[in-house]
Amino acid sequence: MSARAPRLSVVMPVYNGARELESSLPALRASTYRDFELIVVDDGSRDDIADVLARFPPDRVVTLDRNLGHCEARNRGAAEARGAILLFTDADVVVRPGTLARVAERFEDEEVRSLIGLYGLDHPYRTLPSLYKNTWIHYTYRNAPAQVDWFFTAIGAVRADVWRGSGGFQVQRNRDHGGGDIEFGHRLVRQGVPVRLDHGLEVTHLRRYTLPGLLRNDARRAFGWTRLALESEASTRTAWRKGLANVSRGFALDSLGASVLAVLLPLLGASQELRPLVLALAALYLVRNVKFLAFAGRRFGLAYAAGFLAILFLDHVACAAGVLRAVVGEPWRRAALWARPALLR
Repeated sequence: MSARAPRLSVVMPVYNGARELESSLPALRASTYRDFELIVVDDGSRDDIADVLARFPPDRVVTLDRNLGHCEARNRGAAEARGAILLFTDADVVVRPGTLARVAERFEDEEVRSLIGLYGLDHPYRTLPSLYKNTWIHYTYRNAPAQVDWFFTAIGAVRADVWRGSGGFQVQRNRDHGGGDIEFGHRLVRQGVPVRLDHGLEVTHLRRYTLPGLLRNDARRAFGWTRLALESEASTRTAWRKGLANVSRGFALDSLGASVLAVLLPLLGASQELRPLVLALAALYLVRNVKFLAFAGRRFGLAYAAGFLAILFLDHVACAAGVLRAVVGEPWRRAALWARPALLR
């Protein structure tokens, strides 16, 4: 690697993540690239994080008196950074030995100002919801173009001068059901900073999902991302043309189709005339998602692929519910925002 390789500042927020730090901190210290500093932001944790940090000490620990949320925690950590490149990651993300070296090498190209990676297919939990979620994110990012309009804080980097001019992560996104990294990526693109997606920059995500937890999580995210898209006419048009956040427009269409199927299926017993329509919609739904299911089948086998199909269907319905909740509530939210200054006068 060239001697011009920049120094990295790795910023990792953590909230009650002592168990995950047992894996993520040693992995960072095992990196082949050594010219980096590690800043851990303890976002008001209540578990035994201090013990883990004592055994695997970072270069600096920023301790927040209370839980302020991941956006503010990343901002606080970035304020302490000295490196030319800021690399954001999470406590439940394990980097590979060459991850930091790959990031540093990519930034040797002066045209690269912001860079993200993706989740690898390796995953510590073999439960069906966990594997489905990890595989779906990997597959989506793997098929995305090399330049995108979102950021990915599991493994995402920006030049320090870009960060200083960006305004950082919006703190209000902490409590707005996610979307802080998505909004940050949108803002970077508006500021003329392209976000590069390196399909070979893979990390391991340690998060374990149950089915109810997965559906709640994705419904909340769909709600937050839809609210983000509805904030302005321009962003709404972009969402309709390109897709919602980091998913394609086809995902929204599949969510709508799955929701219609979910409504029609219980009615089959009372109206057999609906059967042709239901079969046609089900066939269309399967065709639209067959590439992902084939990918999952090649990786994990047909039994897992069949399980993924069931979860994918429920996930689409959950996301549709989140989108609907945001759309229905948007006029009321705008009215409340309009009325608030008047009430303060």
